[in-house]
Amino acid sequence: MPTLSKILEGINIINSYYTQDGYNMEAEHDQIFMAATDHPIIPRDLRKLWDIGWFQKYQPEGEYSQEEHWALYI
Repeated sequence: MPTLSKILEGINIINSYYTQDGYNMEAEHDQIFMAATDHPIIPRDLRKLWDIGWFQKYQPEGEYSQEEHWALYI
């Protein structure tokens, strides 16, 4: 289970790939969801997100799609 600092690190990484503020962030039961990004996430940041536990539900592990939203179990 990720720590608060790791959750915030992931949110900040994903947020830096949005063009403007105001994108949806939701929480349901034991998951946080963030909208798909406007810009592709660079490999270094993808690795950090995956290490923290962020994932894209419809992508195989280790694969990335800019059109897919992000989720994290907490």
